Amino acid sequence: MKLKKGVYSLESYLPSELEIANRVYSPSYVSLEYALMFYSIIPDTVYTVTSVTTKSTREFIINNVSYTYSKIKKNAFTGYLRKPMEGDIVLIAEAEKAFVDYLYFVDLGQKTVYDRINVSKLSKNKLIECAKLFKRKSLTKLVNKIYGQSRRSKTIIY
Repeated sequence: MKLKKGVYSLESYLPSELEIANRVYSPSYVSLEYALMFYSIIPDTVYTVTSVTTKSTREFIINNVSYTYSKIKKNAFTGYLRKPMEGDIVLIAEAEKAFVDYLYFVDLGQKTVYDRINVSKLSKNKLIECAKLFKRKSLTKLVNKIYGQSRRSKTIIY
């Protein structure tokens, strides 16, 4: 079965959505909203499999599933795990890195902040470490602000 030009799978074995996400456009790892949902940082269901890449931003529709890839800086392309899932090994951002990747696009004005974010399981030190990879002071400030507000209340004011 053709997933995209040059990328195929056996009809008898269709890889998981996350494995498809890793294979269709690489280098990439699952991050942003999909990873935030996976780690229960946002309560919403996300229907697009979101990833980051060092290549151009792209979108693919495969088997009626949307796969989006957002470009980040090469020096920020780290902080992901090789996680066994559904019999596959999937590249997915660590929780803190997924949150910072997401806030990077908020800082650029390309995404908006979810009003219900649960940062209770996230390490503030690790968040700041991840934010520094992007070399944007405004991102580090945003991480501190959103983390602080989310720890104090259930509503985020951005």
